[in-house]
Amino acid sequence: MKFTTTLLAAALAVLPAVRAHGTVSLFVANGKTYSAPDAAEGNPFKKTPTPVRQLELLEPITDLNSNDMICGRGTPPKASEVASIAAGSEFSFQMRGGSGAPWPHDKGPVMFYLAQCPGSADECDQSNLKWFKIDEKGLRGQNSWYQEDLQQGKAVSGTIPSDLKSGDYLLRIEILAIHNAMRVGGAETSVSCTQLHVTGGGSAVPSASDLVTFPGAYKATDPGILVDIWNNFTSYDFPGPAVFKASGSGSAPAPSSSATTKPTASAPINAAPAPTSNKPSSTSVAPSPTKTTCKRSARHRRARALMNHAREFSPSH
Repeated sequence: MKFTTTLLAAALAVLPAVRAHGTVSLFVANGKTYSAPDAAEGNPFKKTPTPVRQLELLEPITDLNSNDMICGRGTPPKASEVASIAAGSEFSFQMRGGSGAPWPHDKGPVMFYLAQCPGSADECDQSNLKWFKIDEKGLRGQNSWYQEDLQQGKAVSGTIPSDLKSGDYLLRIEILAIHNAMRVGGAETSVSCTQLHVTGGGSAVPSASDLVTFPGAYKATDPGILVDIWNNFTSYDFPGPAVFKASGSGSAPAPSSSATTKPTASAPINAAPAPTSNKPSSTSVAPSPTKTTCKRSARHRRARALMNHAREFSPSH
C-alpha cells in the first residue's frame, strides 16, 4: 500500500511537465498514404502536400469550450490537398508523439466525425460546420482499448458510410485520453481534421438531431469524460451523439452534414481489421474477481500507467 501510494504520488508530481501529446503522422484513404505535418510549435504554418490540417501545438485540449475542439490546437489552416475516398471504404490513421516519440496514451476512446463542406474541402472554413459521428472505438476486452494500437505504432481505422451523399467533407479525428479523468478537467482531448472528397455515394444525409457543433457537443461532467477507470470500472459510455445510421433519407441540412457508419476494427495499415461491434453507446468490461483485489490492482495499474507516461517524456528519453 505504501509503495503504491508513493509511486502514484511520484507519477502525479511529474505529470504537469509531460503533457505534450502528439499529432497524426499518417493518413490512408483509397490505398494512398499521406504523410501529415508536425505541429508548427511557434514556427510559421506550412502548406505541405497533404490533406491533414497542421496543428499549431501538440498540447492536449482540456477546455471543452475552446475553439480548439473544432479541428485541434490553434485553428489549423487549410491544407493543400484533398484525399479522395469511395463511400463505404475504410480509412486509417497513425499517431506520433512529440519529437517523434510514440503516442503516449492507451486508455480512452477514438471517435470520428464528418462535416459537409459547402464547396471544396481545401477551402472549407471549420468555424461554422455541423458535425455528425460516423464511428467510435472504445473497449475491445477487459481493460483493453483500441487506443493501445496507436501507442504501439499501429493504425486505427474507420469506414465512410456506404450510402453517404458524395461531396467534400472534413473528417474530424478525436482521441480522448482518460487516464486522469476521475476529476473534472482531467480528460485530455486531441483533435485533427483531414480534407476528404467522397465519391460513389448515395443519398444519405443526417437529420438535425444527428448534428452537433464544436465546442458545445460535450460537457465536462458528461459520462465518458468524467470517469474513473481505475476503480470498479465495468463499462464505458461514449460522449457526444450516437453513431449516425444511414437510411438514404432525411432532409438535406445546410452544407455541413452527411451519413452513417458501422464501427470498424483498429488495425495496422494494410492489415486486416480486427472484429468490432456497432455502437452500443457504452462498452463493457468483465468484472474483476473481488472488491479488495480490484482496488489494490487498480491503484497499481494507475500508478504504473502514469509513471510510464511520465517516463516517455522525461529528459533522459
